[in-house]
Amino acid sequence: MKKLEAAFPRILGVFGFLSILFHNFAVFRFADRAFTVPDILIPIILIIIVIIGRFNKKRLFISAGLIFGIPLLSMIISVSLAESMNSFLPVLLYGTFFSLYFSATNIDTKALVKGFLTAMVLAVIFGLLQYVLINMKIATDRWVVYPFGERTAFGFGLFRGVKSGSWRANSIFWEPSMLGLFSAAAFILDYHINRKEKIRKIIYLVGVILSYSTTAYIVIAVCVIYILIPKTKSKLLKAYVFLIILLPVFLLLLSLSPRVINAFGRVSELSNQHSSGYARISAPLELTRHVLATKPLGLGLGAADHYLRFLAPPDLSRQFAGDRAVHNSFFLLIIWFGFGSVFYFIFYLRLFLSTGITHSVYLFLLVLFFLLGTGAITMFVSWLLLALALPLAFQYTDEVHENTLDN
Repeated sequence: MKKLEAAFPRILGVFGFLSILFHNFAVFRFADRAFTVPDILIPIILIIIVIIGRFNKKRLFISAGLIFGIPLLSMIISVSLAESMNSFLPVLLYGTFFSLYFSATNIDTKALVKGFLTAMVLAVIFGLLQYVLINMKIATDRWVVYPFGERTAFGFGLFRGVKSGSWRANSIFWEPSMLGLFSAAAFILDYHINRKEKIRKIIYLVGVILSYSTTAYIVIAVCVIYILIPKTKSKLLKAYVFLIILLPVFLLLLSLSPRVINAFGRVSELSNQHSSGYARISAPLELTRHVLATKPLGLGLGAADHYLRFLAPPDLSRQFAGDRAVHNSFFLLIIWFGFGSVFYFIFYLRLFLSTGITHSVYLFLLVLFFLLGTGAITMFVSWLLLALALPLAFQYTDEVHENTLDN
């Protein structure tokens, strides 16, 4: 038992490394679902955690109650029980991992973070190679875009745009925005652990830049500006300094590249039904307004697409023509669970407000922007980011952080 507990940090680091590099690698498929490397590894990790873990019972009860209780209740009133049951399977697997991992008091979260950071260095390097090969037309084969080929879990949606001459790197992820957001996550987490390491942070910033992801740019801009703000107890002064620094940084970013200008200037997408911006902002807002007005308890876990296809009013269905998915996990929680989703947001805010950690603002923004920028709430990458950020926010105090920097 003691040997297993001593070896577990290394095991957890390897798990973090493999889980990010091979999250898109489908080991096998069953019932129209791809089972990836993390899906195979998680049960093994769970067994070890149960064997060696010492748990905070209050934290376990609250997290498990939120993760499983509200989805199970939503299934009773779901507009599609079959869709809700299908979505509950990954929630059961990933939620069990997260609630146990989050509640264990004797597990070192830094091991998982370090494994993730190492994997992201390799992911960004591949993204850079991919960017050069495609934009210089050296190689435009499918394997460059999706290195796992037919084993890719999420299909080949980007491959049709390979020859456009203006490629946004996606690396091992299924779309460029994911590379940008996870590169931003790596930058923030690396800054959290060790400010002195410069090379890795530069690599992560390269990943953000090559993704041309508006959301990732905003995350990095906000966090860098916050870093530059002088330490002061005056919140009003901090706000003024923040705004003063924000404007020149924003203008500098606009001057770097026409592609960067385009990334920040995609306002027109909000009215284009076939665009990414529409699916992430306009569509979720409209559907959220409709659901809260007509079904205040929500549509049920995973039932949004079914509702739009078969049950929604014609006027609403037409707004989602061509792309039924709602790519915004923040609003998906409201759409699925209605006013019950408030409990998630209270829990999320309570975690960060109770830590008393100055730098938890970075982790807070990271998870918030990830939820706003993606609709991947039933995929492992969302739970991995929570597993990285939330326990880290709980574990690190200002004193521990300063000691880490001094060593």
